[in-house]
Amino acid sequence: GTTNPASGKEGPSVAYTVDAQLQNVVAYYVSQLGANGWIIAPISNAAGYTVITATKGARLFASYIGEAGGMVQVTSGVQLQ
Repeated sequence: GTTNPASGKEGPSVAYTVDAQLQNVVAYYVSQLGANGWIIAPISNAAGYTVITATKGARLFASYIGEAGGMVQVTSGVQLQ
């Protein structure tokens, strides 16, 4: 199984690397989550990653976004709370 990067609990997740600027990826996630009714918690930083968490109903979303080798790495997951 897979785990949510924020909680460590089981749930679907995806990881990918993209050729983009970190702040643009973070801004995209924040805008899309907000536009789709998610309540976004304050953005934090952990171990060099920007951490976005949000809730919608009984769902918890989390994304860790960081830079490595000139690319942006994203790991996101969602689970029931």
